[in-house]
Amino acid sequence: MRWCVLVLSTIAHAQVLSIIAPDTLPARFSAWSNLSHSLRIVSPASRAVRILLCIEGNNLRACTPFAAQPVVVLRDTIVLPLSALLSDLLATTEPLVRTAFLLHGRYRLCFTLTDPSDSSKQFDRQCREFTVAGPSPVELVGDRKRSFPSNAPVHLSWRAAIASPFKVAMEVCIVECLPGQSPWHAVMTGHPIATCTPDAIEGNQWTCIFDAAQFIPGRRYAWGVFIVGGKELLSDVGEFIIEKAP
Repeated sequence: MRWCVLVLSTIAHAQVLSIIAPDTLPARFSAWSNLSHSLRIVSPASRAVRILLCIEGNNLRACTPFAAQPVVVLRDTIVLPLSALLSDLLATTEPLVRTAFLLHGRYRLCFTLTDPSDSSKQFDRQCREFTVAGPSPVELVGDRKRSFPSNAPVHLSWRAAIASPFKVAMEVCIVECLPGQSPWHAVMTGHPIATCTPDAIEGNQWTCIFDAAQFIPGRRYAWGVFIVGGKELLSDVGEFIIEKAP
């Protein structure tokens, strides 16, 4: 694994941030605690700050909550283990608290030094790019909101968004949406009323077929593609209803 050091300076505040991180991170968060990363801050002048960490990329932006971060007094040189900063991010930030990995793709680790009482006052912000070799995200085929007749099978299809060497077994989970509940919240917190593994493969596209009689006409149902046996969502979330018979 190739390592590099990114050193960026802010002349106005006489600070130097050094982010030591590998070019590639494992997909699963459980492996991040074993990585010897660090954030090094050199500040000749004493200054109180909060350090905010964000992960950005692949339609994701997850940042540590400002109010939950401790006030750190910068003086001379401090070195903070990146594993500890990441652990806090993973434990407190949606949607990372609901999954165990990042999808395959390119991301950035971004650090921001802010005033301890005002997050809009930023003293410095620096980022480091990295790649995750993980599962490929998948795309739902068709409209996100759909309706199906009560006398025909329900066909739900998806396809690979990008090629990935990380292979996983996939399944579709369908959950009934409660009144006022968003489809995403339903599939992430509800108990599936129907599941299936792909029963048809056409190139890079998969399909599951359900009997419409499993569902109550007029009610909303949410569905998504997960890694088999877990709540690790690989897709966007779709929604459908079964039409009431005339």
